[in-house]
Amino acid sequence: MLALAFPPYELSLLSWIAFVPLLYAIRGCRPYQVLVIAWFQAWTFYSVTGSWVFATLRGYAHLSIGTSALEFVMLGLMLAGICAFAVAIAHYVSETLSLSMAITLPIAWTAQECLRARMPLGFPWNLVGYAAYRDIHLIQFAEFTGVYGISALIIFVNVELYEVLVAPSAAARRKALSGLIAIPSLALLFGFIEVARLDSTAAAGRLKVALISGGVPPTQARTASSRREAFDLYQTNTHQTLALHPDLIIWPESAAMCIFQPTANYPATMAEDAGYRSALVKLAIDSGTPILFGALAFKQAHGKVTMFNRAYLLSRSGDVAGYYDKMKLVPFGEYLPMQQFLGARLRTITSVQHLHSGDSDAVFNLAGARIAVRICYESIFPQLMRDAVANGADLIVNISNDAWYGRVGAQQTLAMTAMRAIETRRPVVRVANQGISAIISSTGRIQIVSRFIAIGDVREVEWPGVCSFYVRVGDVFGLSCIGLVAIGLMLAVYVRRLPTAL
Repeated sequence: MLALAFPPYELSLLSWIAFVPLLYAIRGCRPYQVLVIAWFQAWTFYSVTGSWVFATLRGYAHLSIGTSALEFVMLGLMLAGICAFAVAIAHYVSETLSLSMAITLPIAWTAQECLRARMPLGFPWNLVGYAAYRDIHLIQFAEFTGVYGISALIIFVNVELYEVLVAPSAAARRKALSGLIAIPSLALLFGFIEVARLDSTAAAGRLKVALISGGVPPTQARTASSRREAFDLYQTNTHQTLALHPDLIIWPESAAMCIFQPTANYPATMAEDAGYRSALVKLAIDSGTPILFGALAFKQAHGKVTMFNRAYLLSRSGDVAGYYDKMKLVPFGEYLPMQQFLGARLRTITSVQHLHSGDSDAVFNLAGARIAVRICYESIFPQLMRDAVANGADLIVNISNDAWYGRVGAQQTLAMTAMRAIETRRPVVRVANQGISAIISSTGRIQIVSRFIAIGDVREVEWPGVCSFYVRVGDVFGLSCIGLVAIGLMLAVYVRRLPTAL
């Protein structure tokens, strides 16, 4: 049921009841039994919603069927294990301290989601709160709590519904029912008021952007002729938008089809890349419009070459106005973790190119707008998007190449990215090569521009002059839940040992 609440199925109502069977299953169980049952439930969820991972490993990383299946299963087991420990801890603290699971489970679940988003190898994919991404009025309070508050609300409703069903008395049933009705109603009321307020607030600024999607399969840009064909397609789609006089042209991740350097100084062996660079600079000059695009780049120092996944802003005069290096790389996709221990073994089963992460943010100034860029799956990390706005961004551009994730992964990425707009109260312009390009308003409304097709389209983006609580204070809600879990667990352990000590 929980898997069916997420894209591509999007039966979001199921997320509000999906944990009830789990709560029935763990009733009266020992801690290790709770852990096993919850682990199986979570692994089933990730196996269904993350099925695209296997296709990506097999089709684009060119791993064997066995290796792809092993990595897919191991990823699901890792994510499921974190969730299962949260359920087991919540159950243990609830039983030991005689607290309702309506208190312990939302806190424990929120804590593990926040941890996953901050761990070095964290993969905060399909957090429970994302199931409600289309319920615009219900999720507006994410501007205070981030997506973690939405997850906590969904878990709370599940537990209260379960307690209504198993209540030992009419009084207990009324108590659970009051919480089940009151809390979501307050969230919904706030949402209607907040959406109406933002809709009636005058825009602080506007920008007309051209979204250019190529629809190019990742495997196409591997030969000289296919790279030229893809680049020409991007140029053609760009020219089609110039009559509408956009303020900014946006190409997606890796769309430049070359290694693009800040200067035109290339070694003789990279003449083809230099040619693409010249063509892109000429396009900016001829169109009289700045171009924001993604490309690989390198730095060379002391005989060592360092590669980056980079976003550039070319001015209308063809100069590099600034660039941003992707800070959150995809483990096992853009780099190999723990190479000092596993590097040699990992390199025998995968052909992943090792990139380096950027170490600083960048905000581009353009036509009175301050623009931050996040590349590909960086948009699923709440803190990264929050940092962009805290650094002064008026809007966020998310460039991506969703082809690696397939249609299912692309839809799930869009759902997660939409929550960033609500958290930060900044619009997100999402431009994908072969995926879903969209404009996401500061209230989380999604305006689809293209789905998996080549297109050039011009849209106007506006942003409100407001700063959300989440931008000001960050993950105070999620981090508080982590602290409460630690305190609750220590108290529970102390209470369990107390009779023995006495």
